[in-house]
Amino acid sequence: MIAWANAESVFIALLERLLDSSSLNARAVHAGIVSNRGRMELLRTLIPLNLDEEDQKTAMNLVERFKAPSSLRNELAHSVYVFGEDFKYTAIDVMTGQGIRKPTRKPFTKARLNEIRNSFDRTVELNQDVWRFCHYLDQKRGQAPQEATPERPSG
Repeated sequence: MIAWANAESVFIALLERLLDSSSLNARAVHAGIVSNRGRMELLRTLIPLNLDEEDQKTAMNLVERFKAPSSLRNELAHSVYVFGEDFKYTAIDVMTGQGIRKPTRKPFTKARLNEIRNSFDRTVELNQDVWRFCHYLDQKRGQAPQEATPERPSG
C-alpha cells in the first residue's frame, strides 16, 4: 500500500511536468479525479500532447506498468480478511465483478506472500523509474533537476 501510494505521488510529479504547472496545481487536478483509472487516462491523454515520440513510449510504458500493482492493491484493500483459530490472517475473500456473488478465497501461502513482495519490489522500481523520467524531462527542458522536497516527492 505504501509503495502504491508513493506511485501516486510520483505520477503527480509527472502530471506537473505534462501540465507545465506547479506541484499544487497538479495535486489539485489529481485530487479532482476520484479514480485511479481516470488519473491514468488523463496521463495517457496528456502524454502525446506534450512529449516527443520517443518520450511518449517511455511515459506510456510507465503508466502501463502501474496496472499490475493497482490491481493487487485493490484486491488487498477491498477484500474481506479471513482469520484462523490463532487469530492470524489465513486468506482473503475477493469480491470481483458486478453484483453479489460468492467470493473467491485466496489463501496466504508462501507463493502468495512472495507474489505480494515481488509486486512491492516492482512498484518501488516503477516509482524510481518515474522519478528518474521526471528528472530527465527537467533536464531536457533546460531546468535544473530539483531535489526531493515535500513539494517534489521522491521515488
